[in-house]
Amino acid sequence: MIAAGIDACGRLDDVPAADWDRVIKVNLLGTAAVVRAALPYLDGRVVTVASTPGLRAVSDATAFFDGRDERYRPGPDARLNQPEDVAATIVFALGQPPGCEIGELVVCPATETSWP
Repeated sequence: MIAAGIDACGRLDDVPAADWDRVIKVNLLGTAAVVRAALPYLDGRVVTVASTPGLRAVSDATAFFDGRDERYRPGPDARLNQPEDVAATIVFALGQPPGCEIGELVVCPATETSWP
């Protein structure tokens, strides 16, 4: 499993176009390139994972990563899912009976602030 993604923190009208281009290149085109390169070696399904702000626009971004401006870091009360819990949920989704596909799944803590 390979996970990579970036964002461009700030309001839409404050983030330079080149920064948005880089986000699209890494998050969308980079994901597609990795999947395409792996396809000849795969015998099964491909699962891609994104953060919830990848599905819902959040004004002025959402805090996730270390090493960035304090206003873009999770607060002390942030409740984020543990990677092993997300992985277990993906395994559950993939383990459904034949003919029963889970095509899209949102996994987030009940207190996730970036999801309604």
